Amino acid sequence: VPTAGDRMSWVGLAAVPAGLLTAFTTHVSTDVASAPLVWVVPLSLYLLTFVIVFRERALIPVRLLLVLHLAAVIVALLQLAQTWYDTWYLSSMIGTGAFLLTALVAHRTLYEARPAAEHLTEFYLWMSAGGALGGLFAALIAPKIFPEVFEYPLLLALGMACRPGAMTLLKGRGEALWVWAIGMAGLALIFFLPIVAGWLKTDFSGWDSAPVVVAILAAAMVAFWKFPARQLASALMMCAAIMLLPSNVHRGGATRSYFGVYRVVRSIDGEYNVLKHGTTLHGAQRMWDQEGKPVVDFAPKTYYHPKSPMATAIAVARSFIPESQRPGRFGVVGLGAGTLACLSKPGEAWRWCYLDDQLG
Repeated sequence: VPTAGDRMSWVGLAAVPAGLLTAFTTHVSTDVASAPLVWVVPLSLYLLTFVIVFRERALIPVRLLLVLHLAAVIVALLQLAQTWYDTWYLSSMIGTGAFLLTALVAHRTLYEARPAAEHLTEFYLWMSAGGALGGLFAALIAPKIFPEVFEYPLLLALGMACRPGAMTLLKGRGEALWVWAIGMAGLALIFFLPIVAGWLKTDFSGWDSAPVVVAILAAAMVAFWKFPARQLASALMMCAAIMLLPSNVHRGGATRSYFGVYRVVRSIDGEYNVLKHGTTLHGAQRMWDQEGKPVVDFAPKTYYHPKSPMATAIAVARSFIPESQRPGRFGVVGLGAGTLACLSKPGEAWRWCYLDDQLG
């Protein structure tokens, strides 16, 4: 007869890959490349994992699967820890490999945890509930509690909990102490390594603090090959480093809604403040000249510049306003409306309508 612990494990093993499916898709479309139907590939791979491992003999040997999964998670978290950008196809390949292998491991462990035949209906019910909860967390809850796409590295780290024996940390006092020790050591590295680097005036030969912390903890994950609970603790500390220190995921200056992540950052040449929605540049304002002196420049830049098609359309609309009704009234809908205010004239009435309240 299944116990409460069995049911919770079924829910968790189903929730992690389902949540990771949504989180990985969000990460790719937000921080790697924005493309139509990008969600089709992760969804297809997610469904394929059931075909590969939900059977008596998995198409990939379980031991090989565990080795590949560990390597993929380490490489993916190291890639997320850096502050520079890899090419989009390299980032996509690394992320796809980590997502696929995490789903394979979780679903294989779920299959091996299945009950006797008379309880399979209940098993599939709890498995479905777990998948729904994972998707709800990544799609509805994470955008409200995380300012950036933190759920992606978090679920990658939680994928280590899906390895056989990973959740036995509370069953032995010695193992629990190891987990606490790893957690304290990881937090010490996260908070004190940047301070030490500042004292020594070093940048770790071009590396920031987050990749160094993640690399140290990655070595611990390899060393703890036979101790999955310790590997889980190390992975969670790697995730904490990525979320707390400057990294590919944590870049600061961001606000988030269900429509994506918005950032106002300084341009590479240092002359402009730019608004980015994921990887898409949506606006820029010149703030400094080449000598670093402040500049007062209200002319819109990027695709709303004074000679752009949008500016031309506004000028044409303005020419159709009868003299008796001037200055005119304008309504603007959608992203970029704030920039279009620069094209208004004194006395005109402009009203902006936003679907996303983060831009209102």
